[in-house]
Amino acid sequence: MGLLHDITGAMSGEGVNIAGSRTDLEDNGLVAITLNLQLSSLQQLSKMFSRLEGVRGIKSVTRIDEFQL
Repeated sequence: MGLLHDITGAMSGEGVNIAGSRTDLEDNGLVAITLNLQLSSLQQLSKMFSRLEGVRGIKSVTRIDEFQL
């Protein structure tokens, strides 16, 4: 409960815009959240990874190529 709120709060705190999102329920009961972010630099991306990895309930954070979607 509240995971999406915590994620968007982390983004907002860093001034990152969420351009799009998708949420999928996986067979194992976990939820996969895919976010399209507008970032200003690789440094900002690295900072966001660290912030997201610190959010309770997040198991992993990965970067995917837009062509994998």
